[in-house]
Amino acid sequence: MLQRCVFEQEYAAAKIRGRINEYLDKLMEYEASVRKEWSRNGAIRCREGERACWIDDGTGTGYRDAGNLVYACALECALLGAPARNNSWHSHDYGQEKAGDMIEIILSFAWQDGDHRLHRWWRDAVEDLARKTEALIGAMQFHEQMHPGAIQFHEKMHHRAFAMLVRDMWERFSMHPDLS
Repeated sequence: MLQRCVFEQEYAAAKIRGRINEYLDKLMEYEASVRKEWSRNGAIRCREGERACWIDDGTGTGYRDAGNLVYACALECALLGAPARNNSWHSHDYGQEKAGDMIEIILSFAWQDGDHRLHRWWRDAVEDLARKTEALIGAMQFHEQMHPGAIQFHEKMHHRAFAMLVRDMWERFSMHPDLS
């Protein structure tokens, strides 16, 4: 289970890795107050059986917040190995709240900017990455309970350390597919 979660999460991160810095830089062109408002509206669409934090009256779609830990780890995994830019996000020292806001902005921006296909693509890709990261964190918690110290995961782990751990596990599992 852990190996599958690592591969699925890394695939989702790789999908956006090539252009994440550029997209984040474009979002930063908006004023801070606008970005903060967008971040308040960013959430993951609920699947059947998931409890919604709020429901859109117009569409009936339920939404939930995966939380800053999940969002920060997802963003950092996407940034790890991303092409460098002059204003590279990977060189910034940002906390979980800032990372959470940036993911929430992407999730919200598709709705704020109308029916723009590019923003919908980013929302869908980032939502998928957040879901896969959430599943991976759950699998890592379970694995750590069953095998204490085996992967050195803990919930207070910094998002950069999480991304490095995921990358190390992905490389190990890629070279030795029978490991888990």
